[in-house]
Amino acid sequence: ILRVTGVQTCALPILPIDTEFGALVLGGTSTTSSDSDSDGNEGVASVSDGGSHSGEDCVDIMPTDISWRGCNMSDDQIIRMAQDLANIGVRSLDLSGNEIEGPSLEQVGNRLKQASNVTILNLSENKIDQGIQHIAPFLPELYDLDLSFNQMTAEGLGTLLHELGKSNCRLRSLNLRGNQIGEDGAKLLAEAIHSNKHLSTSLRHLDVSDNALESAGFAVLLKAAASAQIESLSLDDSLPDLSTCIQDIAGSRVGKISLRCTGIDDAAACRLAQALVLGYGQCHELDLRDNRTMVGAGRTALQGVTKLKKSLILKI
Repeated sequence: ILRVTGVQTCALPILPIDTEFGALVLGGTSTTSSDSDSDGNEGVASVSDGGSHSGEDCVDIMPTDISWRGCNMSDDQIIRMAQDLANIGVRSLDLSGNEIEGPSLEQVGNRLKQASNVTILNLSENKIDQGIQHIAPFLPELYDLDLSFNQMTAEGLGTLLHELGKSNCRLRSLNLRGNQIGEDGAKLLAEAIHSNKHLSTSLRHLDVSDNALESAGFAVLLKAAASAQIESLSLDDSLPDLSTCIQDIAGSRVGKISLRCTGIDDAAACRLAQALVLGYGQCHELDLRDNRTMVGAGRTALQGVTKLKKSLILKI
C-alpha cells in the first residue's frame, strides 16, 4: 500500500496498481481520483484542499508521508514503484517489512532529494547489512532512522557510521533493535558517539536492544550515552555482568533507561537500589520489567527507592 497523506494541493501521476503490491491510497481533506483530468490528460490523480488553485499552483505540494509497509518488495521492485515520485515532496518514508538489502535506497533517495526533505525513514524488518552504504542520499536531512530487525552486523554498522560522519547528519533517533551488531558493533557505536560532534550533540533516542550485547558492549554504550545529549537509551535483552555497571546506571545523565530482560536478579537489584539512593544521576525513568529472577528482596528494595526518590519512575 502506498499512502500519501497531508497533501494540500498536488497533481501527481497514478502509480501502476498491481495486486502484488497492493493499492494506491491518497489521503487529504478532499481527494479525487480518475483516469483523466479536466483537460483529458491520462493517468493523473489530483489531491486538493478544496480551495481554488491555478494550474501553476498544482506543482507545489506540501510534504507527504509515504508508506510501502509490508509489501514484501525487493530492491528492484522498490525502484520500479518509486519512478513516479520524483516530484513529490516526501517528509516521511516507510519501507518496513519488505525484502530490501540496500541497493534501491540510493536510487530512491536520488529521485526524491530534489523535491523532498525526507526527515523520517523507516527501514525496519528488511535484510539490510552492508547495503546500508546506499542510504547516503537520505542522510543530510534525516532526523529519525529505524533499522530495527534487519541483519546488520558490526561491519554494516561501521559502514552506516562512516556515512553518518561524512554527511554531518543531525540524527535525533536511531533504532537498531533486533540486529546482530554484538560487542564489536557496540564499541564502534560508542566511539562514533564520542568522536562525531554532530551525533553526540543531536542524538536523543538510541535503541540497541536485542543485539547480543554482553558486559563490555553494554558498559561502553552506557558511558557513551551519558557523555552525549542522549535522553533515552534502550539496552533490553542484553546479557551484561551488572556488578560492573551498577554505578554507571545509577549515576547516568540519561533521562530514560530501559533494561528489560537483562538478567537482573535479587542481589543485583539490591545493589542497584542502594546506588540509586546514594547516587546523583539524572535518570528519572528506569524500566526493569521482565527480569524474572528479581522476585524477592531486590524487588522490595527497589520499591523502597521510589518512596525516597519521588521524581524517579521505576518500572519493575
